Amino acid sequence: NIGYDPDEDKMVVMSKQYPNGAKAAVGTVSGAGASATISYGAFAQFTTSNNVDNIVSYYDTSENKTVIVWNENTGNACVASISGTTISFGAVDSFYSSSLFGADASFDTTANKGIITWVNSSNYGAGATATISGTTVTVATETTFTSAAINNQEDGMCSVYAGDAANTTTIAYTLASDAYVYYLNGTVTGSSLSYN
Repeated sequence: NIGYDPDEDKMVVMSKQYPNGAKAAVGTVSGAGASATISYGAFAQFTTSNNVDNIVSYYDTSENKTVIVWNENTGNACVASISGTTISFGAVDSFYSSSLFGADASFDTTANKGIITWVNSSNYGAGATATISGTTVTVATETTFTSAAINNQEDGMCSVYAGDAANTTTIAYTLASDAYVYYLNGTVTGSSLSYN
């Protein structure tokens, strides 16, 4: 997964690095066009688990930090902070006790909340808000948006904030039964996420 920090003008590159868990590094682009080059800072480890997959991220524009979300047979999230070409991490919030399949993440710039979506243990679509305080992220309790099984592959779901005028996050997903793409909107009230 690759994220972007617009305040530092740096990339955040995250990857599984078996047998050394998962790591992230800061990427810096120099030059432009065909002559552009990318250099990387040292990779730093954000989890030691080798059961890592579904790594996603979002950038919190109110706290100027990246949040990394991943599965390691449980759902986990942490804050990543950049200083120069060095990346460091806050405490991990193990917010979901089962595997986090088909995850995606985006940021609601009106509510100043992260939106994390995934396939829960009942194979239903689920989502929750995430809030940063300092270098700690806290993910709220999930709410579900389907009552039918959905595709739990990594590309089975995506979400994007539709802008301050719409003030909703649009979630796209595919049902396991027909593989069609469906859409709905998620709205944040406080730390709760509702759908329509």
